[in-house]
Amino acid sequence: ARAAELKKQLAAQAAQAAAAARAKALQQRMAEAKAKLQAEANMAAARAQQASENQRMIGMLINTIKTQVSERWVPVSSSALACEIQIRLGPQGQLIGTPVVIRSSGDAHFDHLVIAAVEAAAPFVPPIGLPYSAFNTPINLKMNAEDLNHG
Repeated sequence: ARAAELKKQLAAQAAQAAAAARAKALQQRMAEAKAKLQAEANMAAARAQQASENQRMIGMLINTIKTQVSERWVPVSSSALACEIQIRLGPQGQLIGTPVVIRSSGDAHFDHLVIAAVEAAAPFVPPIGLPYSAFNTPINLKMNAEDLNHG
């Protein structure tokens, strides 16, 4: 009877130890999962912050392009003209291909003058820290005569 009782106690202790080990393993897996989720959240926040910073720097690049173009601009009489062109830049800010008018001003001569001024103003130096992957897609520029005429 005593042996049976001891055997029963040992079995109970073994079951308790096994349950404690499972609980500890489960806690460890939960801690690892929590750490992984936190790391993923941190990475997502860092990517979002980098994307926001890239957008800010692309805005700076566009302003730089417009400033350089206005320095090459020959004023026109009608300040109501505006067009939108699309350009592609290489890694050092050089134009890739010819700028394309994607929304005409309705005045082919004005559109041509905008393209000529953009080509004359190139290359456009990207801001330091802006990776090429952030601006290697087409860039759309809204160009209007009033801004260009006044630099």
